[in-house]
Amino acid sequence: MKKLLLVLLLVSVVSCSGDDEIDADFFECTVDFVQFVDDENAIVRFETTLGDETNYHYGRYTYAVDGDDYVKFIRYS
Repeated sequence: MKKLLLVLLLVSVVSCSGDDEIDADFFECTVDFVQFVDDENAIVRFETTLGDETNYHYGRYTYAVDGDDYVKFIRYS
C-alpha cells in the first residue's frame, strides 16, 4: 500500500510541474496608456504579447467627444 501511495504522489507531482509553460500561440493586445495632447489629438501606446515576447507600439490619433464618450479615433502620422 505504501508503494502505491508513493507512486501516486510522484505521478501527481510530476504531472503538475508542467503548468508553467507559456503557450507559443498566446496573443494579447492591450492599450497601455492614452495621452491626450489637446482637444483633438491623442497618443496611444499598445502592448502586444505573442508567446513570451512583448512589444510596444505607439500611434497618434484624432478623436471627437460625444457627451461623455470619445469617438472616431482616426490614426494619422
